[in-house]
Amino acid sequence: MEYRAAPLGRARHSVGNYVNAASTRPDSTTTSTPPWELAIMLAVADPIRPKAKNILQALRDRKIAVWMISGGNPTTAHAVDKIVGIPPENIIAGVLPEQKADKIQYLEKTLHRTGTTSKRALIAMVGDGINDSPALTVADVGIAIGSGSDIAISSDEFVCLHHKNQPWD
Repeated sequence: MEYRAAPLGRARHSVGNYVNAASTRPDSTTTSTPPWELAIMLAVADPIRPKAKNILQALRDRKIAVWMISGGNPTTAHAVDKIVGIPPENIIAGVLPEQKADKIQYLEKTLHRTGTTSKRALIAMVGDGINDSPALTVADVGIAIGSGSDIAISSDEFVCLHHKNQPWD
């Protein structure tokens, strides 16, 4: 049996486990053919926006630290950090939706403005889903991307709906 592993995340392990189970499952018939085989596998991925790397570089050029708080697994999050250039130590992955606000508060307490240890950093959170709403509300500046849920959009000070010059398109 042949399979193709997904390049990111848990899917690679899931396919491998499935194929291994299929090849080692005892067959109740006298044939050597496995009793079942993989017929179709679907994978879903959120594509990285083409200008993301340039936007994040522009922030770093202005001495703005970039962090990623993700509900995704660490393998996927670190694959993304390699593409867009977020330092691995600035990745917080495997975060449950209800923990995102806690992570924003953690960053507010531990990060300081450049050149000083007496003033805490100001935190801006960008999000697009219902899972981001509590974190968007807790951050100093909450920015909802326009295609996000109504709840996320309603919890923000700043909403990007649509503009012909959107840097993230």
